[in-house]
Amino acid sequence: MAKLRKPFYRLDELCDRWDLTHQDVAAFVLAKELAVSVVVIGVRVEYGHYEVVDPFQTSRVPTNYENVTGLADLEPVDAWRLIREERQSITRFKPKNSDYAEIDDSDCEHGLNFLREDVVVRLEEVERFELVNGLSAPVALAPPPSASVRGIPPRYDWEAFWIELCRSIYVDGLPGSQAELVRQMRDWFETTGSVPDDSTIKKKLSPLWRALHAADLRQSA
Repeated sequence: MAKLRKPFYRLDELCDRWDLTHQDVAAFVLAKELAVSVVVIGVRVEYGHYEVVDPFQTSRVPTNYENVTGLADLEPVDAWRLIREERQSITRFKPKNSDYAEIDDSDCEHGLNFLREDVVVRLEEVERFELVNGLSAPVALAPPPSASVRGIPPRYDWEAFWIELCRSIYVDGLPGSQAELVRQMRDWFETTGSVPDDSTIKKKLSPLWRALHAADLRQSA
């Protein structure tokens, strides 16, 4: 019986799979040839950009805050230290659509402590790394069932996406802006291990957002 493809894989699993040591993996990480992550639950993160104060100084300008649950990507240097030293205090994550992503937690002034055992690699990053390095995929990452009957499975689970969207709107109501709804669904995708870009999510959401927003305007008129 074939094993399921998992959303992410632990460091020890991949060391055995690739016949590498922890130090070998750390070298790939520091060289930015492999991206690693950690699993977090309800961690408050501050996002923002840097503003130049003078030629020798910049200041951080926060733009938004999120409670992150799912996989959080690490900066290469932080990931390298965590793998090499087995334990590391992390104060930031790798930003996606901002200049920085700092952990904002008054109870953890010096960051959150992670162990080497907390390091994971997303499924798509495992597959990319193996493709680049010419590694063959064992049974653990066997491809999906043949598409000859049902067609090629989509990269993202849009059926589950619409179910979660309906559940969220039913329970919590419609967010104040479309951008907020896009961020909310992007965070949900983080928990599945495969995340489309914001423009793709927005394209899916836009028709529904316009219809619901128009309905709200008619009711308030």
